[in-house]
Amino acid sequence: APAPARPPRAEAAAGFAAEPAPAPRAARPRFGPAGSEEAKELCPQCRLPLGDLAYAVDLNGPALLHGECKAQLILKDLQKTDEARLRKDAAVKRERRAKYDLGWKIQCVPRNPAPAVKLGCSYLPQGMCALVWREENKTLTVVPTANAAASVNLEYLS
Repeated sequence: APAPARPPRAEAAAGFAAEPAPAPRAARPRFGPAGSEEAKELCPQCRLPLGDLAYAVDLNGPALLHGECKAQLILKDLQKTDEARLRKDAAVKRERRAKYDLGWKIQCVPRNPAPAVKLGCSYLPQGMCALVWREENKTLTVVPTANAAASVNLEYLS
């Protein structure tokens, strides 16, 4: 018996245009013998057969991927974006350091030995000295120190 005729779609009957036919799909790699029930589409990322669930992406044309493969692509794109941002930030930082003469330079390190000799402190380990308040005679004296946190710049104080 012939199949019963399908009624016209509601959209077409109501005067609306029917949906256009889907575009023909590009040929996809298959797994299994051609034309068999075992033929399955392959993921272009990992080249393994797709299961029942796949995600659409645009890799030089439409393609279907595993969820994990799509997540890896998204992660790779985010990493590229992040690396580009970091390179741009580093370039801006280098430019500003050069423009405003920022950064550590050995020429800018203060030298304490000459001012220390003037103040009566002859030996300074690693050139560092500290100030000590003597309560008994209410004086401030310069003493050698090895503690960088306690050291002072005598050139700044003089």
